[in-house]
Amino acid sequence: MNFKTTIVLLVLLVAIGIYFVFNHGSRSTSETPTNTQAVAKLIDIDSGSVKQISVTYADGKKLVIDRAGAGWKMTQPVAAPADTFAVEQLVSSVTGLQSHGQLPADQIASVGLDHPKLTIQITSGDGKTATVHVGDKSKISDDLYVQIEGKSQPEIVSSGSYDQLSKAADTYRSKKLVDASTDQIQSVSLTQGNQTIKIEKKGTSWTITQPTEMPADDSEMSSLLMAITDLNAAEFVNDPSTPASYGLTTPVETVTFTTGSPATTAPASQPAPTTIVFGRYDSVLQKNVYASVNNGTIVTIPASSQTSLAKTALDLRDRKVIDVDPAVVEHITLKRNHVATTQPTTRPAEETEFVLARRQESKMIGPVLPSTQPTTTQATTEPSTQPASKWTVEGGGDSNDAAVDALLTALHPLKADKYLDHGPSTQPADDYVLTIHAGPTGGHGAADYTLHLRGSLAPAPATGDFNGLTFETDRAILEKLDANFKK
Repeated sequence: MNFKTTIVLLVLLVAIGIYFVFNHGSRSTSETPTNTQAVAKLIDIDSGSVKQISVTYADGKKLVIDRAGAGWKMTQPVAAPADTFAVEQLVSSVTGLQSHGQLPADQIASVGLDHPKLTIQITSGDGKTATVHVGDKSKISDDLYVQIEGKSQPEIVSSGSYDQLSKAADTYRSKKLVDASTDQIQSVSLTQGNQTIKIEKKGTSWTITQPTEMPADDSEMSSLLMAITDLNAAEFVNDPSTPASYGLTTPVETVTFTTGSPATTAPASQPAPTTIVFGRYDSVLQKNVYASVNNGTIVTIPASSQTSLAKTALDLRDRKVIDVDPAVVEHITLKRNHVATTQPTTRPAEETEFVLARRQESKMIGPVLPSTQPTTTQATTEPSTQPASKWTVEGGGDSNDAAVDALLTALHPLKADKYLDHGPSTQPADDYVLTIHAGPTGGHGAADYTLHLRGSLAPAPATGDFNGLTFETDRAILEKLDANFKK
C-alpha cells in the first residue's frame, strides 16, 4: 500500500467518526430529557408509614383508602373493606416511583400534565404528604410522564407503573362478602321458598332445630360454614336499578347467620345477624347470580357458590344412622330373604333366619379350694377341649364369632352416604331385617334396635330404613349380613 492510499483511508475514518458524533451523540426530540441524571427516588415517604392514599380520576371521581389496623378501608366512593394486597401494591407503586430524567417545564402540556389522567396523594402517619400528577405514556418509548406537586419539571418514569396506578376503584375493594370466620358463627338459617332450616351450635356440636330437632353432621357443617365465609364477589353492580330487577326481593335463597351464642351471650351484647340474599342469574349463561349482604351493595357471585349453600335438612343431618356398642349386645335376630337370580350365577330364592345369643359365663361362688389329687407330669392322650364360642346359635350350637364380631363392628357406627326423601325402590332386591337387643350401659337402660336393609342385584349402594329415615350406605354391610354365622 502506498503513502497516498494510507492518507485517503485516514481521512475517511476521521469523517465517519465526526458523522457519528454529530448524528448519534446528540438528542433532538421533544420527549428527550434536557439533562440526564442517575435514577432517583421521587417520593421521600416509606410505604409502611402511609396511612391514607387517594386517587382522583380524570372524570373527577375519587378513591380514598385509609389504613385500618393491619388492613385498609375504603371511604370513597363507598365505605367498604379494601383488598389489602391490592392496596399495598398501589402504595408500593407510588412510593417506589423512580425518575430516569426530566423534561423542560414548558413541555408540561405536550405530555398531558396540564390535564392529568390521575392525581394521586399519599399521607404518612407523621403528616407528610406527596402528590403525583400522572400524564401521558410515550408513544415511542417505555416512558411515562409524571409531575411531583411543588416541582416545575415533568419527571420520566417507567410506563410499567401506569397499569397499576390507573386501575379502577373497584379493583381495591375487598371482594370478600362475609367478615367472619367459621369458628365465630354460632347459628345458621337457610330459607328456600317456604322451607327454612335452622342450625345452632351447642357446645362443640351442631344441632338442627328446625324443621325438627336432630344432630347435624360435623363434616357437612364444616363445608357449609366454609361456603358462607368464602363468598366472594365476581363483580360489583354499580347501576341504580332497584333490587327487584335482580330478583333480590323474591330471593332464590336467603342465608342468615349470627356470631353470638344465644345460650351464653346476653341479647344486648349480641352482634346483629348477617343476611345474604341470592337473586336471579345475571345472564342466560347462568354462570353468576346476583346477591347482596344486609341489603347493601349488589354483586354477582359464581352460581356454584350459591348452589353449595342450597342444603336440605337431610343433607346436613348426622350421617351416623345407628351406633351400638358391641360389648353390650346380648341378642341378635337376622332374617334374610334372597331373591332368585340367573345372572351372574343361578341362585334359587332362599329365606334364612339366625337367632344369636351371647353365651352366659358361669359364675363360681366362694374361694377356689386346692386340689387333693396328686399332680402328675404324665402326658395325657386325651384331646384338648376347644374353648366355647362367645355366641350361640339357636338350634345349632356354637356360632362363628368372627362373623358376629364383623357385623357388630360394622354397626359401631353404621353411617349413611346420604339420606333419601323417598321410600325403597320396587326393584327386586335381597332383604334383611336385623333386630338387636342391647343391655343397660353407661347409665342407659336396655334398648332394642330394628334395622331394615336392602341390596339390589346391581352394584349399587345398599338402602335401608331406621327410625323413620331412609338412607343409602356402603354395600359392604351386605357382606357382613350374608356371612355364615354357624361355626
